[in-house]
Amino acid sequence: MVSHIVSSYKKAHGLHQILRLYLRDPDKHGPPRGPCLSGFIVTLQGLKFKYRPDITNRATLEKNFREKFEALNSCKLTDAEFTRLLDEIVSADIFTAAKTLREINSFTRDDGTPLNYSLHPQQQAVMRPAQFWTQCV
Repeated sequence: MVSHIVSSYKKAHGLHQILRLYLRDPDKHGPPRGPCLSGFIVTLQGLKFKYRPDITNRATLEKNFREKFEALNSCKLTDAEFTRLLDEIVSADIFTAAKTLREINSFTRDDGTPLNYSLHPQQQAVMRPAQFWTQCV
């Protein structure tokens, strides 16, 4: 349903063309802005997504991910562990990424103990909060 709404919105407001230009050359075109983006933000908020204007670069994105990961998995990672975790879960292969998102995964902590973790709250799949932001470097 969401993909249908987003698809309809892109066709109706020309967002597809703006995003295509941005993805082709983000330095030249900058992040998408203007009435198209504002309307898209309002649409996503209407679908109960939480807009996060404070996430503007990779560092704030990783900080937000770390907070959500640690809360979801009831753990506290060291900086070295978090860096290794990111290296393990980030994948350019969409099938590997989807599998990692769906399954319970295992990670060996610095002290040698295993950490079984999830990137998706299984028991709260319908009620989980969704977030979005407008640019990441």
